[in-house]
Amino acid sequence: MFEESASNWMKAGTNTHGQLIEITGDLPQPDTYDRLKETLLSATNSPADLWLVFIGHGTFDGKEAKFNLVGPDVSASEIADWLKPVKRRVVIFQGASASAPFINRLSATNHIIITATRSGAEQNYARFGMNAAAALNNPLTDIDHDGQNSALEIFLAAARMTAEWYKAEGRLATEHPLIDDNG
Repeated sequence: MFEESASNWMKAGTNTHGQLIEITGDLPQPDTYDRLKETLLSATNSPADLWLVFIGHGTFDGKEAKFNLVGPDVSASEIADWLKPVKRRVVIFQGASASAPFINRLSATNHIIITATRSGAEQNYARFGMNAAAALNNPLTDIDHDGQNSALEIFLAAARMTAEWYKAEGRLATEHPLIDDNG
């Protein structure tokens, strides 16, 4: 599922005017932590939007949220530090479990933060990221019919699909997506 989601995001990334960085935690990618850090520290001076998409699992210990990588995990605080010099718009899809605390650390002017959960305690597998990937290229996601799917439209479609899945399965929802776009 993570590979399919990553493929959908990368396909969409080639069709945008921004820079897309896809981070898939469970797929073996050597030096993912270092590549992410280096990429973000060098992403400061471009007019294009920067999209960070996290696909995988997350954790929260009550103080710090992390995204699980092969090798060292990356914390929300580390990403926030690396993004400080970035002056362009940043869109972050944090589709992992326990992702809500990323909003607290990454919220800033010119940042759109989307998470799969509303708290760090929602630690079960999150379907939201997979649903966001499915919504990317779906023409029905385009609510305003402008020919492109915005971050808000993708969020709304994925949140709806996630809620519908829990209802159809008769399960108590263990994820509740959030969006922050005003810093």
